[in-house]
Amino acid sequence: MRRGTRIRVPTTSAHRQRLNCFGWVAPVRGWHGLLRIPRGNTAGFLSLLQRLVSRFADWRIYLYVDGAGWHQGDSVDAFLADHPQVDLDYLPAYHPELNPVDRLWKVLRYEATTNRYFPVLDDCWHGIRAQQRRWSPQKIMSVCSVT
Repeated sequence: MRRGTRIRVPTTSAHRQRLNCFGWVAPVRGWHGLLRIPRGNTAGFLSLLQRLVSRFADWRIYLYVDGAGWHQGDSVDAFLADHPQVDLDYLPAYHPELNPVDRLWKVLRYEATTNRYFPVLDDCWHGIRAQQRRWSPQKIMSVCSVT
């Protein structure tokens, strides 16, 4: 091609599709979880909260989230009022380095998707889940900079 021009290569990949996930991590214990949701919105976040409450029914849950719009609002406040065992705190704006789950996302995405072709979005989800299940608690603690 002539310098400064771009060639358009037709492809069958699904560039316009999006895999939406919510996740959590307990970095000191090396536990983590992942939930696929249709859209990254408040309903998806509430699904994650409900899953955490049912999974850790006898535990006090301390959750630190960023300031995304879906982490806030009347429905989130109502959920928290109904589930007093959940403490939700917000991280300072523009500090993703403070959120250990962001470190997990970066490593997981690299390990599961780099140099791999997924003909359909479900294959990408299955690849991410398979990689996630291979992680040991020690790896999670290491990625989250606990050890």
